[in-house]
Amino acid sequence: MSNYETVFITTPVLSNEEYTRTVKKYADLIEKAGGNVVHKEDWGIKQLAYPIQKKTTGFYSLLHFEVDTQFIEKFEVEFKRDENIMRFLTTKLYKHGIAYAQQRRDKLSGKSKKQNNNMATHEEIKFLNSPKIGLQKKKYCRFKKSGIKYIDYKDPAFLFKFINEQGKLLPRRLTGNSLKFQRKISQAVKKARHLAILPYVTDLLK
Repeated sequence: MSNYETVFITTPVLSNEEYTRTVKKYADLIEKAGGNVVHKEDWGIKQLAYPIQKKTTGFYSLLHFEVDTQFIEKFEVEFKRDENIMRFLTTKLYKHGIAYAQQRRDKLSGKSKKQNNNMATHEEIKFLNSPKIGLQKKKYCRFKKSGIKYIDYKDPAFLFKFINEQGKLLPRRLTGNSLKFQRKISQAVKKARHLAILPYVTDLLK
């Protein structure tokens, strides 16, 4: 079985009971398919970065689960058929993503664990220094230096540091990022924008 993470947005017109039943419906689908729900998160109702289906808010939920790969196609079809689901995204997690997810859960639960040398802590990722043009004579990849292996698409405060005022990614010649991590940033920004965590244009931030 493989590890997956699904973030989905539920319409805000649902009552608390209806919202709870909707989340339980998808958790039950995973378990019926022989999978295991590792972790569930309820982010509550949040402001969308841009309107979806003429709505500006939505209930965000996260499911981290283990299941057979063949089940994912059927799982996503259920989301597409559900009128209460405004948007969803399923991501396959590899070893660094699994390790980051565990650290994120420990951080949210208040547990303190010894830092792994192959994975930076949430604080280091979130408060990574933004690129400062002209102050560094020699450019370097901040991700490699900090030991960051996974870029979280659910952290808009971090991703904003790599977007200019036009909403475009800062080029490598300014940030010093390696090609590998520049691609990872680009993928994370695309995922965040798909889930309305980040806006497509910075005019929506004013």
